[in-house]
Amino acid sequence: MELKESIDAAIETLEALYFFTQGLDGQAGQHLAEIRAMYRLLISQGYLRFLRELRDNIAAVRIHYGAIAPDQTYRGLLREAREALGKIVYISKLQMERELFLHYEKSIVRWRHIKLHAFVVFDPTMGFLNQMFEMDGQLFHDAQFLLHKARTIQGGVRSQRELPQNRHRVLHTTLRALVTTLFTFMEAYLNGIAFDCFMKNHDRLELDDHDLLGEWNSAKKRRKFVAFDDKVLKYPRVAAKMAGREIDLSAFQPAQRIISEGKDTRDAITHPSAQYDPELQVQKKLTLLAGLTLPALESLYADMCEYVRFVEEGTGNNTAESVPWLFDERGFISGREETI
Repeated sequence: MELKESIDAAIETLEALYFFTQGLDGQAGQHLAEIRAMYRLLISQGYLRFLRELRDNIAAVRIHYGAIAPDQTYRGLLREAREALGKIVYISKLQMERELFLHYEKSIVRWRHIKLHAFVVFDPTMGFLNQMFEMDGQLFHDAQFLLHKARTIQGGVRSQRELPQNRHRVLHTTLRALVTTLFTFMEAYLNGIAFDCFMKNHDRLELDDHDLLGEWNSAKKRRKFVAFDDKVLKYPRVAAKMAGREIDLSAFQPAQRIISEGKDTRDAITHPSAQYDPELQVQKKLTLLAGLTLPALESLYADMCEYVRFVEEGTGNNTAESVPWLFDERGFISGREETI
């Protein structure tokens, strides 16, 4: 009975390793089916040899993908995935590299370019998805979708004032959502830079850089929030430095526009106020909120795209691999326009 239990555990281990590396469709699934069929026909005298062959298979898969966790860890993860009531399971790249596999690039070709804060997506009902969830990419596509909708709503007219009243109102609703989504994307991108650099270089960071990336005050041992403009200008500088490079955003105009006019617009939407500025003699936030235009937000979108390209290249990344979503305009635009 003990030998049979060892065989059951070995089959489950091989299945789990296949699930997290190759998936259970195709050759891996066929191999498992053949093993189970052979097991059902096997007499007890052949159990020991069968177990040895199973363990050889397991060892080969472990070596190929650099599996570093005990067998029971992979079995446990697969059980948890299947017990999640059909939900998709996400495992961070950080956990994958530190706890599970040293050579996961043999499973996902783009692996070494993928940001550390990304998730690998697993669906127990489909066997394997081999997809990544990258928060900045998801939010970037949200912004692209809203920008596409705003362009569709405005249509071919040069000024939004030419639109019928109800269409003009829908346009402004979309533009306000677009501002919020663009800056939500930027926060995700910047915080992703901070997370990756912090986790990769924690023991090598200077204290000031450690506290900047971690939004922490070591002297007072408490949280210290970092201003948005500091994130825009300083996070890439630290990331570049830790990669043995230099990047200077102080004179980069897209960055300057994002933290000035862009952020003013964002603040007008996020913290709306009718407050009067006695120096400028204007209700600045209210004026910005009421005066949103599609061309202005297209320029802001372009500045953010240019900023990401500049930062990725300045920190030594291949943009086509590290931020492929920046160049992908498929999927969020439907072939058939919805009625507005």
